[in-house]
Amino acid sequence: MDSNNNNNINSMHINDIRDIPITEALPALKSIAKLYSLKLNRLSDFRIARAIWANSLREIPGIW
Repeated sequence: MDSNNNNNINSMHINDIRDIPITEALPALKSIAKLYSLKLNRLSDFRIARAIWANSLREIPGIW
């Protein structure tokens, strides 16, 4: 994945997460899984990683 694609994913609004193909989200999810010792092949761990990733993309009013 090139850096432009990665920057586009990081700047997406929270409502657009469902439109991102898993192949584009996987590098971010793998990083989160490694950081939190999660296994993406376990559904519960995948959901946790996805939630952490979604929260990281959320825009918080007043900060930006």
